Amino acid sequence: MTALSVHVLSAGPDGDALADRLADAGFTVSGPDAAPSTAAELAQAITHAPGADVVCVVGEYGPWSELAVVLDAVFGSRRPGYGEAYRRALAATAPGEAVLARVEAGAVGKRLVFAVPSDAEGMECALAVLVPTLRSLPSPDDAPVPQTAAIPFGGARSSSMGLSVSENREPEPAAKKGAEPEPGEAAPEPGWMRAVAALKAEVLVGRREDLPESIEKLAPVVNVLHTAGETGMMKLPSGRRYSLWGWPDLRRGNAKVLAVSWGEPLAEVVALHRHPHEAGTCIEEGNGLLPGAGTDIAEICTKITGRAPPNPEGTLFAISADAVWILRSRRVFKWDGSREKDDGNPKQVLASLALHWSNR
Repeated sequence: MTALSVHVLSAGPDGDALADRLADAGFTVSGPDAAPSTAAELAQAITHAPGADVVCVVGEYGPWSELAVVLDAVFGSRRPGYGEAYRRALAATAPGEAVLARVEAGAVGKRLVFAVPSDAEGMECALAVLVPTLRSLPSPDDAPVPQTAAIPFGGARSSSMGLSVSENREPEPAAKKGAEPEPGEAAPEPGWMRAVAALKAEVLVGRREDLPESIEKLAPVVNVLHTAGETGMMKLPSGRRYSLWGWPDLRRGNAKVLAVSWGEPLAEVVALHRHPHEAGTCIEEGNGLLPGAGTDIAEICTKITGRAPPNPEGTLFAISADAVWILRSRRVFKWDGSREKDDGNPKQVLASLALHWSNR
């Protein structure tokens, strides 16, 4: 068997150290090349790594790592054993760092990708796991090509979901027509699947849009999203795309699912599982799934809670089935029909709502 070929991408100056160590271990090594800072560019760099069986991405993988967020968005599927073994190894000398380390592995097509910390101690722990792992790998030619699960709503009924799940080998499958069920077909169960059907959207499980920059910089929200059991992408007929985050996954009709996309003042976050009730943040007119930020406050509050607030000034920040959040002078106020409460600044409120909606 010929030596496994490893390509190194590095977000800093430490890629040479890893390349040297892997070469000393008997692997054929190329790079290091600079690791791009966006998910789309990183995916391209991984896909086009010259003749590599495996790609290692060197960088900082602490609790607030931007590289970890980007790499997570690239993975088509994950290999959790590597990260678990790494954290066990690190726990022997740095238990606090081990708990918060975001070192993971996953697959991009048939190519395995491993995160490797750039600091000396983290790299040593990673190599202790990585080298025997690479030596045990079968030939990549024997690996099946991963499939992207496309879930077209209004398709043939399956016994578990009321939906058909088709496998599509193309990386960008053509948008499938979403529609209400044909006569005689069963409708999706109430919840997030019914919401997608109503939107005539397509869901791709295992793929995900990049998070808006405003969300990537908001650690409390990122931390909530990264507790999701499965991620995907939702594409509307208009072309607008959302990353999907499912608890416990995106395969069950009763899952809790958040759809996230760009928008002002922070981002659009919609709790699809609350359908037919609207729940999520409200952004500029004409772009979001919910009433726009400029919607008349008194009118929307009366519609949702039965009463207009004493102060109808401000812009709409978020809504749910029984409350309205109003943005005024960098503070967000919650109106539930009986009293108005200062919930905090927009970032605090968004983090609180994301946590609440991911659980209920």
